[in-house]
Amino acid sequence: MTTNEQMNLCAAIANFAASCTTSQCRLVELNGMLVLRRFGGRKIVINGGLCDIPVEGVSIAATSTQANNLYYVYAAVINGELVLEWSSVGHTQSEVTGIEIKLGDETRTLVGMVYVLQNDAWPAAPELVASWYNRQPIAKNSSTGAVSVSSTSFQIVTTTANSIGFLCWADDAVSLSAAGYADCSNGSAAMVAIDGSPIGAYASGVQPQASLAPTYAGLLTEGYHLAGIAMRSPNGGTSSGVIGFDMTVSGHP
Repeated sequence: MTTNEQMNLCAAIANFAASCTTSQCRLVELNGMLVLRRFGGRKIVINGGLCDIPVEGVSIAATSTQANNLYYVYAAVINGELVLEWSSVGHTQSEVTGIEIKLGDETRTLVGMVYVLQNDAWPAAPELVASWYNRQPIAKNSSTGAVSVSSTSFQIVTTTANSIGFLCWADDAVSLSAAGYADCSNGSAAMVAIDGSPIGAYASGVQPQASLAPTYAGLLTEGYHLAGIAMRSPNGGTSSGVIGFDMTVSGHP
């Protein structure tokens, strides 16, 4: 075998190895930009071909994005250059490569999603930037502060300010847990809540300072969600207390 043939064989083996790992990147927020960075390699599959991710990564600004909107982020090759694009258009699995692509566009490879809180600005909060590849566990906690309810049905007691907003993919494992107390002579109950609806196992107790620790663990629909706390006084009266809660999203590697 000639030297050139050996070099070509080595290149072919390297490309094959890279093609077996199409997820050599991670999308992050960095200094106000979204950046696709190398992770565990330097390759990404776009339109059926292998592309190199630059050492410095590929970035995109939030220009023209609107507050309170979810955007997907795609990688593409334009005029020979690897670029990022954001779009409100969702994704699907390519019938050609099996990777996630922009709906109806084989030339755009999904790399993540982001939820925008302010016009023309990417969020600095990691729970609002979700990489499709090489996902990192995300954890955040909050507290209801002092709250009270006088209803026999569950009422959301968290506000927009102390709820936890986060992103998850449809196959991410989401865990919510809470710990706190409430006082009511007739008993108190609490549940964690997602998007304004109680979910999971509820916890109940009677005064003084009944310990309440509701939980939820499972899957949610893809996209943006708001985690909070719901309380009630199941037998009448007023339940007053404070409940802290934690949110964890664990994605596949």
